[in-house]
Amino acid sequence: MQIVTLKPEHFVLYKKNKMGIIVLPHEYDDTSTLIVSNGDTFIKIEKKETEQPNDKYIQKYLLENDELRYVALEYNLIEIHDRDDESYMEYYSSY
Repeated sequence: MQIVTLKPEHFVLYKKNKMGIIVLPHEYDDTSTLIVSNGDTFIKIEKKETEQPNDKYIQKYLLENDELRYVALEYNLIEIHDRDDESYMEYYSSY
């Protein structure tokens, strides 16, 4: 499975090793908090307590967390490609 991150700015790290998805756009949030889904529930987090994860971390985290991956798909933040490129090339070259 290959995960392509379409909108990495919607992913945040909090508590150093937990990742969530911002579900309330910044322009509607006039306070210093974010509404974030961690896959199981919605939580409020202080903006200053979050950081931006890199793309590799997002992909690794989503491979391990089915619930958060589902939320990311529902919000069109990621695409999932099930095709293995090497297998596809073998299939393609056989014709």
